Amino acid sequence: GFYNPTSNSTSPNGGYEGTVSAGFGLGNATDVVGLEVDITVLPAVSAALDRRTAFSFKVNRMLDQYSAIAVGVENAFIAGNGPTDGRNSWYAVASRVFLLTDNGNGLFRAFTGSFGLGNGRFRFVQDEFNSRSTVNAFASGSLLITDQISAIADYTGQDLDFGISLVPLKAFP
Repeated sequence: GFYNPTSNSTSPNGGYEGTVSAGFGLGNATDVVGLEVDITVLPAVSAALDRRTAFSFKVNRMLDQYSAIAVGVENAFIAGNGPTDGRNSWYAVASRVFLLTDNGNGLFRAFTGSFGLGNGRFRFVQDEFNSRSTVNAFASGSLLITDQISAIADYTGQDLDFGISLVPLKAFP
């Protein structure tokens, strides 16, 4: 979600709001290009009149079986009423999967890394507050430990996040 301390929202959690997103893909990123369209309702827990809808787009292309590139814009346009701190953010990113085992068995099976450049939400917080038009780097990495466990690190250009992905029931990934 996002935080808008100047919002007149009556959010039960003190100004923090939630979002609801859905997306779909078109095209074929292996043969030509793929297009991803995402639609996000901002904020999702406020009164209906305060809701805004953001539309984001990404064009991507597979370079080979393990590499891809993409160019996109988050919040390309925002429709509706009410406050939001969402602005458009343009970015370009490259991703690659590195297989760590030949047979797919054992621990530490693959590492996936992404590196990109973007403006908007990818900028340093000081640049946002001072309205400086800058571009910043962002990156993420994921280590597939087993089929059911991954460790993830993500640097958004502002924040560094860590997580673990667990699939407790192998039959329901």
